[in-house]
Amino acid sequence: MPRSGHDNALLEQLLDLQLQLPEVQAALEEAKRRYNAAKAEFNQLRAANEHLTRQVAQLQQQSDDRRPRRFY
Repeated sequence: MPRSGHDNALLEQLLDLQLQLPEVQAALEEAKRRYNAAKAEFNQLRAANEHLTRQVAQLQQQSDDRRPRRFY
């Protein structure tokens, strides 16, 4: 049974997509790797920010405790 032009076009499109699949999968893996690296860096920076925020609050409290009180 001969194939129609439409069937041939669909088969060519399918073949083209199958040939692109390894490249797409590699791009997906690279995107996952970059996402995980960025997520790890974000979490590290967030933890550092929280630590520094606590330190600033502690130093501010110490500074407030040492500041002489002035009564007007």
